Amino acid sequence: MKLYFLLIFLFLNKSYGNSIENSWIFSGTTHFWLKGETTTLNNSPLTANDSPLALPKYSKGFLIQEDFSAKNASLEWIFRPSIGSYQEAYNLYPENTDLLKKKIDGRINELYFINTKNSIWTYALGLQNFQWGPAELMSPSNPLFHFSAHTQDPSFQIQGHSLFRLNHTPDENWNFILLYEFAANEEESFIYKTPFVPKGLLKIEYRFPSSTDYIGISTGNEQMHDPFIGEYGNFNLDDEFSFYFDLKQSHISKRYYPYIDYGQPPRMNLFEYDGSVYLLSLLGLRFETDYFDFRWEEISNELGYSKSEMEQVSLSFQSGSPLSNDNMKAFLHNGRELVSKSYSYLSLRSKNLISWLDSTISIRGFYAHRDQSSLATLQWDGSVGDRVRFFMNIQTNFGKSNSEMTFLYKNKANVGIDMIW
Repeated sequence: MKLYFLLIFLFLNKSYGNSIENSWIFSGTTHFWLKGETTTLNNSPLTANDSPLALPKYSKGFLIQEDFSAKNASLEWIFRPSIGSYQEAYNLYPENTDLLKKKIDGRINELYFINTKNSIWTYALGLQNFQWGPAELMSPSNPLFHFSAHTQDPSFQIQGHSLFRLNHTPDENWNFILLYEFAANEEESFIYKTPFVPKGLLKIEYRFPSSTDYIGISTGNEQMHDPFIGEYGNFNLDDEFSFYFDLKQSHISKRYYPYIDYGQPPRMNLFEYDGSVYLLSLLGLRFETDYFDFRWEEISNELGYSKSEMEQVSLSFQSGSPLSNDNMKAFLHNGRELVSKSYSYLSLRSKNLISWLDSTISIRGFYAHRDQSSLATLQWDGSVGDRVRFFMNIQTNFGKSNSEMTFLYKNKANVGIDMIW
């Protein structure tokens, strides 16, 4: 793959001449992952192999990720493809036996160019992943990229979006970014059975002279043309303590809610709102030293389901309902970052406790206030030299059998090795 794109860029370089400006510099890194995962599933129709909510009991396989770039004095191309092959075992209900499936997953995570000739004005175009915000769990002020529970897997890469990005940096304090998402990528729609909507966003950020303190705003439109405004910022209280926030206020038009028709089981219905503004907020505290990084984040989600609404959602999944599979799909893509109204998140990360081993140990906890369910994870990753990296992640969920964190599975563990060249 590297050779193929190297030949293309050499051809382009030859066609544009041999000036210094058009001399291309190529670089690339290949990651070869071997990994396995096991999950303690609940034996229920929700986890059956033909359910939209199905998860594999275990999986094993390999993943190849490429990180390729080519640049000259004014232009840089970024190309990040990946391909993986896995064997997965799904649950046959009610027998609780395994159904083996083989899967090959290939995708282009990012493919874009960025013009860097002018440091004050730059622009980028293509499939790209663009993030901001001070929090660890999520960034409400960035509605183009949504919360994902897969970020604890070191091999996980966010699927890029088709973006035009214009940056204006007049000085070291101010930064203005215009983003326009002009086409859909391969992901499922954020709101089930709704077409892709082009999205525009303007982000303005100011960094104070300390450079670690900053504040920003973002505004634009989300799916369904819903307008929003976001705010985020980080302020250091001293050398070790910092406070940060990330908020979004949205004028919501439609989202999925359970609907009860007399004499019929509940169904997920695309409900039209009254035009009110809804808040998604994250407030956080951070304590960081040379060896430890502790975070406490509180999330408030006015769009979240209430306890009674979640009970109706669960009823809509029952196998006797003719629309159960459709209801599950609507729940998976209901138009919310999170399904409950409030959460707490704690994270403690240790760095380089063993001098001769470049390693990190992380302990995380995530608590849903609505039903008092939670999950806890222990993750370790370490590197031996520059070419080999190991990781291990263990997760345990707590709560009643039908709670948010436990209605599909109780425990999960994965291990892997990353070989780099």
